[in-house]
Amino acid sequence: TFVPGAYRVWVYNVTGDLGGPSFEMSDAVVTVVTMGASGMNQIGRFEVADAAGMQNITLWHVCDLDVTAGGVVTVTPIQLLVPGGTINIT
Repeated sequence: TFVPGAYRVWVYNVTGDLGGPSFEMSDAVVTVVTMGASGMNQIGRFEVADAAGMQNITLWHVCDLDVTAGGVVTVTPIQLLVPGGTINIT
């Protein structure tokens, strides 16, 4: 079953906030797939190296997804690195 709605896909580079590697060192990739009766179907693949913005920023807005009640998924690439806040890890 599908839950219709608008979804936003973000990646947060925790290690960047902790003094670790930035996105440019990560080779991060996000793959968006759907699961159906015929199996998995890749509907999007995004590499952080292709994102606009400074690679030392810790927040990557990868894409937006719009899902209908019938299961139709529309992927809108965003590919933008934006400044974000920090989080505490305990």
